[in-house]
Amino acid sequence: MILQITSKILHDLNASSTLLLVIASCLLWLKPERGRTQTILAIVMSIWSIPYIVGMVAYLFNFHIARMGGVLPVPYLTGGTFYMVLLLLLPCDMVRPGWVTLRRTVIMLLPFAFIGSFYYAMTGILGQTIEPIGSYDELWARRTEFCVWFRLIILACSIAYIIISYHYVTRELPNYVNRCNEEFGDGPDSGLLWIRIYAIWCTIILSSYSLVVFIGHTWTEVVHTVILQIFFVFTFFKSWNYVNPYSECEIKNNARQHSHNDDSECCGYCGESPENSSGPSDTVRTDDEHQFDDKIAEYSHQVSEWFDAEKPYLNPDFKLINVMAVLPLNRTYLSRVFNEGFGENFSAVVRGYRLRYAEQLLTENPSLSIVEVARQSGFSSNSVFHRAFLAYKGVTPVQFRKH
Repeated sequence: MILQITSKILHDLNASSTLLLVIASCLLWLKPERGRTQTILAIVMSIWSIPYIVGMVAYLFNFHIARMGGVLPVPYLTGGTFYMVLLLLLPCDMVRPGWVTLRRTVIMLLPFAFIGSFYYAMTGILGQTIEPIGSYDELWARRTEFCVWFRLIILACSIAYIIISYHYVTRELPNYVNRCNEEFGDGPDSGLLWIRIYAIWCTIILSSYSLVVFIGHTWTEVVHTVILQIFFVFTFFKSWNYVNPYSECEIKNNARQHSHNDDSECCGYCGESPENSSGPSDTVRTDDEHQFDDKIAEYSHQVSEWFDAEKPYLNPDFKLINVMAVLPLNRTYLSRVFNEGFGENFSAVVRGYRLRYAEQLLTENPSLSIVEVARQSGFSSNSVFHRAFLAYKGVTPVQFRKH
């Protein structure tokens, strides 16, 4: 009776997962000005939807697909590894956009493809059948059979992919943080927070996947499917408005395995040719380097006057490229204006202006809520404002107002 109920719940969940993935992937494909992150997520969701669609079509035509439960079920070991690799592509490409290409993805999947193909081939050659293993006692009794012990190799392959991806993201994360600091007024908070939450979700998915692999009851599949649905809803909404801190030039260079900061081939704002660039032309890049050095103080003074008069930093979406409104320089020179002219990177300078403005609001407008102060000061969220103000004053905004 319980098995029938859980099977019915699992079927309904699979139907809703199919609808969710199809709608989400279609919306991402149709999104105006779709970015690279949205494109990768659309591809991942589209591929994830395939087994759900196949299952639903089979159900509609009364075609029974036998499920393999028990301990270490092969379909979940092979399919789980493949789909886990797809999930790991997104954070890998976020920290270094352009590195994940179709060619590299295929290369990444080759070890898994070899191990999976070797398993099925050798099982056929040895005349063994891939059957469900109902219990750990049976697993131990059949431990010498190739079709049983090699399943552990497939599981180890999945774990290896996770470890390698984690190492890659961790290694590239400092570059991502620096790029966010150079490009966004709020710094890396939002993007970095998303990567961390994404990693937590991947860990939760891995845990539920482990329940399916090591227990194999229908209820574990129910839990796993629910977790996947919540994860995809969260990821869809977080990715919708995500802005990549890297320029198109850097993305192309990453795809060609060039360094992040290689601007030698770049001209104009983001390394594109002047006729293809949407921003103002670079009026300084051909000048002598010393001439630019002599003008850094003048440029920083222009920015200071603009900040004081126009307060552009109060816009939560304020970015480094917006400074081109007063300084028609490329991104590299704009970064130097802040780093050398102000002594801090773009993010730190903007955050300082916002915090001083917020301090003024807290003092002169006691009726304003903390959330409203954060919003009017240009912070993207109250939590970002709270952390920044605590580091700035050593007290929270609420404590500052009380004193």
